[in-house]
Amino acid sequence: MKNRAKKNNKGFSLVELIVVVLIIGVIAVALAPQVMKWVGESKTNTDNNNAATLKSIVQAALADWQKDGGSIPASGDAVYYIDTDKTLKIHNSSDWKFTKDGEKLLSTYINTAAGADYTLPNSEATFVITVTATTGKVTVEPGAVPTVPAPPGP
Repeated sequence: MKNRAKKNNKGFSLVELIVVVLIIGVIAVALAPQVMKWVGESKTNTDNNNAATLKSIVQAALADWQKDGGSIPASGDAVYYIDTDKTLKIHNSSDWKFTKDGEKLLSTYINTAAGADYTLPNSEATFVITVTATTGKVTVEPGAVPTVPAPPGP
């Protein structure tokens, strides 16, 4: 008689597989809220970093605009926004300008400094850019664009 080796093809039982799947499921359910929190924090940090980058761009554009002859007005903050379509828009129709060999708008300087496409990495936010009259302080904040009140009627 041939001495046959005993085959041991024993695999995992159905009960063992179910227990492993249940353990993985419990771990996933326990970690899901924390992972979602990390994703949210990551998006917020990305938006804040993009806002800081935009602020630097606008400050450089403002400096160039002033160097070329622009002067900050005594009133009427310049408010712009970058919408989800990644273009710079004038929010309050107060785009600062000066005339020297043609009209020079601050928004044109901002577009030139930014490369006019505003494709910020991983950003789904809109950004509100405010240049304060009298001081020229630049603030950039991610968030919804505020509504402009309707002008008073006749």
